[in-house]
Formats: sequence, structure tokens, C-alpha cells
Amino acid sequence: MIYYYLDSSAIVKRYIREQGSQFIADIITKPDCHFSTVSISKTEVISALSKRYREKELSDDDYGAVLDRVLLDFDDEYSIIPASQELVSLSARLAQVYPLKGYDCIQLSAAISLKTRLKDFNVRTVLISSDSQVCNAAADEGFEVIDPNKITKEGKQKPPVQPQMQIPVTRPVFDYSDREAILRPLSIGWVVQGPNVKKFEELFAEFTGVKHAVATNSCTAALHLGLLSLGIAPGDEVIVPSFTFIATANAVEYCGARPIFCDVDLGTFNIDIEKIEEVCEHNAQNGNLKAIMPVSLFGLSANMPAICEIAGRYGFRVLEDAACALGSGISHPSASDFGLKHSGTWDDAAAFSFHPRKAMTTGEGGMFTTNSDELADRVRSLRDHGASKSDLQRHIEKGGSLLPEYNVLGFNYRMTDIQGSLGTTQVQKADEIIRNRMARANRYNELLKGIEWLKIPYVPQNYVHAYQSYVCLVVSNKLTVDGKIDWDEVNRLNLLRNRLMAKLEDRGVSTRQGTHAVHTLGYYRDKYRIKNHDYPNSFVADRLSITLPLYPQMTEDEQKYVAQQLLKAQTR
Repeated sequence: MIYYYLDSSAIVKRYIREQGSQFIADIITKPDCHFSTVSISKTEVISALSKRYREKELSDDDYGAVLDRVLLDFDDEYSIIPASQELVSLSARLAQVYPLKGYDCIQLSAAISLKTRLKDFNVRTVLISSDSQVCNAAADEGFEVIDPNKITKEGKQKPPVQPQMQIPVTRPVFDYSDREAILRPLSIGWVVQGPNVKKFEELFAEFTGVKHAVATNSCTAALHLGLLSLGIAPGDEVIVPSFTFIATANAVEYCGARPIFCDVDLGTFNIDIEKIEEVCEHNAQNGNLKAIMPVSLFGLSANMPAICEIAGRYGFRVLEDAACALGSGISHPSASDFGLKHSGTWDDAAAFSFHPRKAMTTGEGGMFTTNSDELADRVRSLRDHGASKSDLQRHIEKGGSLLPEYNVLGFNYRMTDIQGSLGTTQVQKADEIIRNRMARANRYNELLKGIEWLKIPYVPQNYVHAYQSYVCLVVSNKLTVDGKIDWDEVNRLNLLRNRLMAKLEDRGVSTRQGTHAVHTLGYYRDKYRIKNHDYPNSFVADRLSITLPLYPQMTEDEQKYVAQQLLKAQTR
């Protein structure tokens, strides 16, 4: 089934007339196509059908059937052609909520809502509009889009202007040493978790300044095992920020526990300390709240000293989601020589990610870190089906021919030795990689500091930002009124951001939204009956954040090009 939105502009009407038998008659003959209102006369449609009939593209029977349908369904002007009672009913219900009077009169949010509801009927939604801004915004929301302004008289799409540069949102750092590292396990023949994983763990623990590092096949796995090792069980509750990647909350659900969402600070995008206090006061009495899982988002450490202090007062455990935080930290007296205390080394434990978008990568992979011997031993066993000893231990110790004991229910969350070998060369370059990311972030700060509508990343005093991502916020002086968020302004800025990202893509600049507000995603929204505005800052960050390209090899010319195209895209 196809549902068409057509605006009533002269350009669209001309486009439909020009397409004639190639467009109108072809669609009208299919009973599974639908239209929103468009001003095109019955005479024009019949003329197009007749042309198709004369060219023998329609049989006598088909032509007669189509004519009957046109005569029955058309008033003086073109209107909706329903194909099923379900869709008629749906349109009627929506019409009570939204002013569906043609795309030029309808808010995009209403169209998106209609598109979402039509998914249940397996509907393709196509927009034909002469408003390029609407087209860009709709395309960003997943609509199929036809812009008549970009169609030649011959009905062919105009060739796009080739951008001067193609700039990805990120790019891993690989060199000859990484290639050799990957080949090494292949030549030896040990490719499962083994000596290279062990070496990687040792190097990573040394880099971050933590006692134990336990490699896993993903950061999500490390979070899951971390929660289990801390005793999180069905019925328990864990505080998590609402603005984060979905894996943070998913790890809690895997334990049968419930994530208790907490809003974030729009300045840092990290969990709001005052909101944690409110959540603790509200939920601690029921006895189910057992842990806090802060996220050090985009390469900026969460306020771990304050979080650990709150956890200590309430007796909660702390597992830091440090997926993005390699190289970040806080200057703190607990660090040696009052230096940098690295993210992931606070309180109970943490988890890091080695996904390709992170500073260093093993393709996929994660790392659990802790200073606790007990937690480290527990996670080592749980990642390997609950085995009492690893394959490597069996290989190097006497009596390895016998299988180990399995006294707990574990998982297959092991890292391969191929990944571990790559990790050893990557972590040895980590200092240089992070320094280069920081240098390029500082260059962005200079290039973008005069753009009033773009809020660049904020770094609190005594914090070191490692810039896993360079995430900005599209803002205006109308975003808040008397301390309250103006949601109409948020919607307007959201459309502006989406159009901006689409235009940048056309110019060869890849961008992403920062991450998502987890409470707005279907699983959590429906299961816990959460509304978008229940966590307002997280929702604003979801709708208005934009990640600019950043990678260690990025040239000055590439960054200048991004800044130039950002300004051009916003002003047109």
C-alpha cells in the first residue's frame, strides 16, 4: 500500500500534469494507493488516462474500470481515494486530531505521526512537495521524497552537485602494526580468547590506572556482567540517565531489574546530580533501588565524586558506563600526585567500548574494569559460561585436559585473540590518538565560537574531555521562557537541525544526532508508560543535538570545510 502526500502548489500541479500517464494513471489503476488533498481537476486526470489508453497502455476493461472509479471518487477537485475500510477509519480518527488539508497546511509532526500509524498497514509513505525545506525534513524522518524542483522536464532526477569533500563522522586509526597484530594469531593458530587478550587486559589496566581489566565481546556485555557481579537481580532498580545509548538501559533489563531514568544536565549531557538526589529521595524508601549507573558521555566524565558520595550515603553500588570515556578524567586528590583520575576507576567498577566510533577499536569489544579482586574474578567466570578457569589457564597449568567446573550460570561474552591482539597495538597508540582528537576539538572551538545558534561542548573546570564525539546543541534565545522550555521552539529548532543535517550530507559532511533519549524509544516508552516531556532535558538533547565529524587524522582544511558548510547550510 502506498500513501501519497502532495502539496497544492503550482509546481506540484505542473509536475503531476507533466508526468500524466507515467504518474497519475499508473497510480490510479492501483487499488492500494492513497492521496492527501491536492488541487488537480477531474478533467486533467481523465485526459491523462485517455492518453494512456490511446497508447495501448490500458486495456478496454481496465480503462472502463478506472473511469468508473474516477467518476465515483472525484469531486470537482482531486481528493482522497480510500482502498480499505481500515484506512478510511484511520483517516477519520486522525482528522479529528490533525488538520489534514494538504501537505502545505500540515505540520510535519502530524505527518510523521500518520506515517508511524500507517506502518501497521504496511504502508509506504511518499511526499511530493515543492518546499525543499519540508522535503529535507521529511527525508530525515524516513519519508520517500519527490521534489519537483529537482526534476527535469524529461522527468529525470537532476544530477546532484558533487561536494568538494567527503567527510565521515569518524574514522578509526589503523597502521602497519595493527595489520601485523591481526595476522599474528592466525599464524600461531590460537584465535579464541588467549594470550593476546591477557596482554591487552594488562596494557589497558596500566593505561587507565586500574587494578583489573577483563575483556568482553562488547561494552554491553561488560555492563551486563558488571551489574550481575554487583548482585543486581530481578526486582531491583538501577538509576540510569535518560540521554544515553540504549545499551545502558538494556543491560539493566537483562538482569530482570528496572532502569529508573534520571534527567541530564544540558551543559554537559551527563546525568544531573540534583536529579539523582530527587530520584533517591523518591525511590529509596521502597528498598528496590540498589545501584547508580552514570554515563560519561561523548568523552566527558560524569561528576563521579558527587555520584560516589550519594551512593555512599544510600548504600548503593556504582557501575560507570565509560563506553565513550577513554582518555577522560577529573583532576582529583585521590589520583596520584593530585593528577588525573581516569574515568572508569571510581568506586565499584566500569565498562569501556571498543566500537569503531570510539577512540580505539577492536572492531567490536568491551572491557570491564575494577579495583576489586572479587568482582574481577566473578566477571572472568561469567564471561566464559561460568567456567572455574579459562582455556588459557588450562593450557599453561598442569591438568588442563580435564574440563573446568561450572558452578554458576554464565554467558559466552569472550573476546577473540584476534581482537585482543589488535587491542594491544591500539592501546599503545591511545595517548597519541586522544591528543590528536583534543587538538582537533580545540580547533573546532575556535572555528565555531562565533555561531550564536550552536552551543559547542562545555568542559567543567578540572575535567579533561577526550572528545569521543564533538556534540553540539542547536539553540536560540527563545528555547526557555521564564526558566521553562518552550516546546514549540524545540519543535521549530528540531526541524531546523534536521534540515541542517540533510544539507550537510548533500555537501559531503556526515553528521549524527548526539544519541537518543531512551525513555522515548518504543520498548521503554510503552513498558513504563513514559511521556516525552517527563525528562525534558533529555528530550531536548535528543531533538537538538548534532555530532560533527571528528577523528585524529582530520585535516585543518576538512575542519574549515565543515565549519563553512555549517554556516552556509543554516543561512539558506
